[in-house]
Amino acid sequence: MPLNSSANDWAALDRALRDRAVLGSVEVREDGEWLAELATLHFELRVERKNLLLRLWSDVRNLTRRVLRVKENADDRFVLEVQRFGRAKPGRLEFLRTDSPRPAARITCEQFRARCAGILAETFPDAVVDSRTAAPDLENSFSSS
Repeated sequence: MPLNSSANDWAALDRALRDRAVLGSVEVREDGEWLAELATLHFELRVERKNLLLRLWSDVRNLTRRVLRVKENADDRFVLEVQRFGRAKPGRLEFLRTDSPRPAARITCEQFRARCAGILAETFPDAVVDSRTAAPDLENSFSSS
């Protein structure tokens, strides 16, 4: 559903995000990439020149996106089409309900992977990284450590 510039649409979006935040195990992903657990994030919706901005922040991460529309609104999945500043192509911000929260070690690996990707992109702007993963590769390593 496209968002109009009415306060009712914005209030409904705010209510939907708050309802998901109290559910507990909800992951936030941007364009398929894991960002954080919703419970660890603070969020705010604000209107700026007829644009609805969503700001997500924590001790580790801070992002602001312009919300274009709600693409999907189901019990276990909430998807927003968002505009990243400086980019022409819209992206997806997903709020996915999971069965249980991620273990702390897994979150640390995901954060390291995202941070490493950012450093690589800044250092080598013309390079293309084929893939990144924080999953163990038991086939090509000597141990699971």
